[in-house]
Amino acid sequence: MKEFSALVRKVDQTTKTSLRLEALVQYFSACSDSDKVWCIALFTKNTRKRPMSSQRLLEIASDIVNLPPWLIDESKSIVGDTAETLALLLPEPTKRSHKTLSEWMVWLENLKTFKEEPERQERDIKKAWRSLNAEERFVFNKLITGGFRLGIAARTVIKALAKDQECEEGQIALALSGQWDPMQLSFEELLARGKGSDLSIPYPFYLAYPLHTVPKANDKDQQQALNELGAITDYQIEWKWDGIRGQLIRRKGKVFLWSRGSELISDSFPELITAGESFNEDVVLDGEIVAYTDTIEPFEQLQRRLGRKQPSKNMLHKVPVRFIAYDILERNGEDFRKKPLNVRRNHLERFIHQHQLDKVMMSDTIKVDTWGHLVDLHKQSRQYQAEGFMIKSIESKYREGRKRGDWWKWKVSPMTADAVLLYANRGSGRRANLYSDYTFAVWSSDNKKTRTLLPFAKAYSGLTDKEIAEVDKFVKKNTKERFGPVRSVIPHLVMEIGFEDIRKSTRHKSGFAVRFPRIMRWRKDKQLEEIDSMDRLQHLLDNKQGEG
Repeated sequence: MKEFSALVRKVDQTTKTSLRLEALVQYFSACSDSDKVWCIALFTKNTRKRPMSSQRLLEIASDIVNLPPWLIDESKSIVGDTAETLALLLPEPTKRSHKTLSEWMVWLENLKTFKEEPERQERDIKKAWRSLNAEERFVFNKLITGGFRLGIAARTVIKALAKDQECEEGQIALALSGQWDPMQLSFEELLARGKGSDLSIPYPFYLAYPLHTVPKANDKDQQQALNELGAITDYQIEWKWDGIRGQLIRRKGKVFLWSRGSELISDSFPELITAGESFNEDVVLDGEIVAYTDTIEPFEQLQRRLGRKQPSKNMLHKVPVRFIAYDILERNGEDFRKKPLNVRRNHLERFIHQHQLDKVMMSDTIKVDTWGHLVDLHKQSRQYQAEGFMIKSIESKYREGRKRGDWWKWKVSPMTADAVLLYANRGSGRRANLYSDYTFAVWSSDNKKTRTLLPFAKAYSGLTDKEIAEVDKFVKKNTKERFGPVRSVIPHLVMEIGFEDIRKSTRHKSGFAVRFPRIMRWRKDKQLEEIDSMDRLQHLLDNKQGEG
């Protein structure tokens, strides 16, 4: 634990990828294979169910330091983190533990088995705390509460491990794909996954880079940004569908469906598994899962299926889905990822033509002669239930992670509405002592005599740290009422709120639900009287063009 805690400190104290990479390489070169497995699992978010709640941990610590739980809780709101608060409050260790990371992780797994014996859990936790210093306790507490997040990219871990093992990054990325259990796999077995030992393993997803065109820019400026890509004939262009990314895998008669988040979702979409079972050859397809009746349905429909391990017959009937394939990564055991996209596309077309399945279809390519024509078509994206375009070089290989240069996504500009801050809530982590989570409202109508403010969206991203501090100061000085951690404030701060889509909703007081709301900018130039109304939201719903 001493070495792993030191690694966590080094990684947490810098944002430079090169320094984090160096720290990981040093750790991998010195630690045991079993510790490597757990380090990889923790840093790539292969987390496990926590053995104890944060509140229970606070109660145990309260007994040791002889402070009331409410005072520790108040301290936590200032420090911003339960694990760090307790590490600072607890007394110095009375002895030293020499358990390794893997030994502590097994210890924590065993702790779960004593859930019905809280006194034993408490005794074991106290004993552990007495053997760890403050730095080690911080990491230990993080592992207990399940809040082990350092913001380190999985790509950095992959690079460090590839350097340590002197092998290709692609092999490591493949080995870490999908779900795997650090309690069940040795380091050797983990690496073997990258050599095809696991039939279910998905390939690391290749992610497109955002095409940075100025939001709401004129057609000429947008076309200029596209011209910089080169000739339009060098690209394959498809609609960017609003579903969830997935890989449909058939190997040796067994079928698996994975999400981009490395979640096995086969049980949630049994009709797609049945479709895969009807294939007469092995294949790995990359594509999008969408709700589909006579055409592609809004994402809100698909959400009704997500998270359901075994959807009912009624749900399967109400929300049918399809898999829209846009790439083929493997066929009859042959890895196609290093073949150019136009070759992979030919294989995909032949595969889909040979199987003719309703549930598995191919993404159509868009045929336009000029970037200017594509700019015109881009304005119609929402009418097609699309988020914009995918623009892919026909010579591109299928790579791992997000890379610049070959694959681009050109999303539609967000819809926007000017709204006023009505409620504020404390944030979490380093923002735990700041009011950084906000609820915004618009006018109920344009009629100034009868209108009231109606909450319509919550947002917490989009402001700089300096702006958040400024808003926090305003909230504390202009609080009207307190509701636990939430404060209502005098409606004065106007923000432009952006969102991807808008729908009617009976669950929200405003009657509307917006998707992915975030703060676009602080409108210090606008007064409360000038914010938008429900009429504006209805206009956006009616037009679905993002222009007002």
